[in-house]
Amino acid sequence: MEKTRSKFILILTAVILITGFGVKYLITEALPQYSFTGFTSIPVFFFLLGMGLIYTLTGINSTDGKKLVNKYMVLRVIKVLSGLAFLLIYWLINKREIKNFAVAFIVFYMIFLIFETWVYLQVEKNMKKNVELKNDVTEDKA
Repeated sequence: MEKTRSKFILILTAVILITGFGVKYLITEALPQYSFTGFTSIPVFFFLLGMGLIYTLTGINSTDGKKLVNKYMVLRVIKVLSGLAFLLIYWLINKREIKNFAVAFIVFYMIFLIFETWVYLQVEKNMKKNVELKNDVTEDKA
């Protein structure tokens, strides 16, 4: 599972960097009227969420599918609540730029949603493969 975890971390880093630099370039060069302070906090926030997601999902026993679904749903709720708290804190700090911040946040949220769904599907696929391998080994012994 360590190899899978490393692969997910590498992909998360690439997704965050590409999205971060892409959106930052778009905001500063193509749409400078939508520029705002605090942009860097958005990719950092989603990188930290992604690391938590990866370590939680890849740390689950590879045979317990129900536990995987439960943890994934808990992580989704945590993501929504922490995202709302993050937006609220920014709004309290900087009310003038909240609209631009919220739009950039939503872009990252949607991209991260695609990433976390992909991670979940990959972990589930690995779990099914491990269960099939264990069943094959058990049948061979019998």
